[in-house]
Amino acid sequence: MYWNGEKEVTKQEVRDIFDKVLKEQDALEMWVTRPDDFENMDLFQHILIKAKDAESFNTDLLDRCYDDEERDLHSHVIILNEIEGYREGAMPKSVCVYKNGRWLDAD
Repeated sequence: MYWNGEKEVTKQEVRDIFDKVLKEQDALEMWVTRPDDFENMDLFQHILIKAKDAESFNTDLLDRCYDDEERDLHSHVIILNEIEGYREGAMPKSVCVYKNGRWLDAD
């Protein structure tokens, strides 16, 4: 796994980056299509974040967790103020892994 093609990082380091960004920007929820391995850049990720202020939410640091110039991989991070209607239609098999400042899984 690489972060921005520059430094190899662990799953926990990617999780720490997400944790920092989600908390600093007041994210309310995060839903993913691959809950057991959303940190893995080798798989195309669908990530949906519910935020208090979707307009100003900055995803640059999250996107860099998946960028790799050699392989042209990108995450699919979507930020919305309300996600329910969108999530059911576009990501029906998604799982909530982060809610109100806490990770919902034990990993």
